Amino acid sequence: MSELSSTEPFSPSVSLFTAVTTDPILRLNPKTPLTVGPDITIAEAVLLMQEKRIGALLVEDNEKLIGIVTERDMLFKVLGKGVDIQSTPVKDIMTPNPESLTDDDQILYALNRMTIGGYRHIPLTDLEGHLTGVISVKDIVEYLVSIVERAVLDNSQFE
Repeated sequence: MSELSSTEPFSPSVSLFTAVTTDPILRLNPKTPLTVGPDITIAEAVLLMQEKRIGALLVEDNEKLIGIVTERDMLFKVLGKGVDIQSTPVKDIMTPNPESLTDDDQILYALNRMTIGGYRHIPLTDLEGHLTGVISVKDIVEYLVSIVERAVLDNSQFE
């Protein structure tokens, strides 16, 4: 387990590197995934993403993750491509079978997968493949900023 747990106060001796390489994704407080079926229209998906102010929807069929549709999918696969958003289902533009992680995986591993794959969102699943959450690059950035802020505050107390 990490030197930095959610119940212990931050210690300046715990480095940013140590936290990122040992802390599990669970420390990011993953969001509850917003899921849709494969047959909802792109227009419905866009409205839902706007309403919830999110950049990705997870696509499920029979309670199994089958895809992810993101704002980037809308930008590169829909806009200017002559796609009828009122009748085209998200299954036609989603990224099928997205990579997923578990909330026990290390934050560094998630960051590595996002960098290599060019992802901004990664679904989280349990060992049976059921969705448990979703994380974004923003979640990791906020986590890193919180560590830096605490280190700065702790160090300023010793000046």
